[in-house]
Amino acid sequence: MSVFRLENVHKRYGNGVQALRGVSLSVESGEMLFLTGPSGAGKTTLLRLIAALERPTSGRIEVQGQDITRIPRRAVPYLRRNLGLVLQDQRLLFDRNVLENVIIALAVTGSRRGEAVERAHAALEKVGLRERATSNPMALSAGEQQRVCVARALVARPSLLLADEPTANVDEANAVRILETFRAFNAVGVAVIVASHDASLVGRYGSRVVRLDAGVIVE
Repeated sequence: MSVFRLENVHKRYGNGVQALRGVSLSVESGEMLFLTGPSGAGKTTLLRLIAALERPTSGRIEVQGQDITRIPRRAVPYLRRNLGLVLQDQRLLFDRNVLENVIIALAVTGSRRGEAVERAHAALEKVGLRERATSNPMALSAGEQQRVCVARALVARPSLLLADEPTANVDEANAVRILETFRAFNAVGVAVIVASHDASLVGRYGSRVVRLDAGVIVE
């Protein structure tokens, strides 16, 4: 069963930039896909369209059987309950600690407070930050903040994980930790899509690789 499917998707921005040109792509449940390509190739745009953060200029996008090009805006938060997002423009909340930043991802799931705390601690453990649970995000390095975003994306146990350059600000050891965590989730059926320019990691973890260039799938 396809977790998502794009059919002849185009995305043109108001400034005239054509970010995607006729992209068709599908990912099945349990797949781990890497998107590669140079800066400006359209990787980030593609992920944002799947997450319904933006809408295509034309074409069809289905996520878990729903045509998200047609659903009303008010239905989008419900769609995202099953999505884990690690995006470059995500921001942590500096008025609460690391643990609360992770717990916030469970706000829409109805989890009990005790269960939410337990799951948040477990997610932080997976990214090596359990001991920083009570820290303010401002006290963390850029790489540690990135790992908190990964924990937040995973804590709700999504069926689809979208990650845009999740290892960009972390050292090699923690990049491996993040990718191993993604692979562990993928092993139990989570579809994982990672946009990355890191050829060594793609070569090590990419069971399926799609290359974009100038908004077109070229490989």
